[in-house]
Amino acid sequence: MALVLLMALGANLSDAAIKKSVKKEAAKPSVDQVLIEKAKDAIREKLKDPESAQFRNVRVGAEDFKPVRGEVNAKNSYGGYIGYDKFYFNPVDHEIGFERSMIKTIEDGIKAIGGELIDDDTERDGDSRVNAARKRVSRETRILKTKYTKMFLNGWDVVN
Repeated sequence: MALVLLMALGANLSDAAIKKSVKKEAAKPSVDQVLIEKAKDAIREKLKDPESAQFRNVRVGAEDFKPVRGEVNAKNSYGGYIGYDKFYFNPVDHEIGFERSMIKTIEDGIKAIGGELIDDDTERDGDSRVNAARKRVSRETRILKTKYTKMFLNGWDVVN
């Protein structure tokens, strides 16, 4: 009888130890959860009112470097919410991009060079300062468009 009681007590203790161990495992955040929190903190640092940040559709991308993509809404200087904007966070180099501001910068660059991206190889001899500046803006705009594609077009389907 004492042996049966002792065995039952031992089984209860081992069950309790297993449950305690499982609770500890459940309390540890996953790598994805850590990356998402890191991204949210970095995004908040860029906002005028960090406490007002509202996030949705936040996911870790399938690429090797595990970028975090999502949407954020926050208050502007006037205290009004601006509407959700897609964001991108690269945890390797801490690069952050907001879709709305990148599109505006690309559009501004294209307007500055007259509507067409200029080939760097044209008009090399006797370039005026204006043409050289237009080529530089064109090159920077092209680079930004490539970056935008990487951040928001490629891999966004992982989020949605």
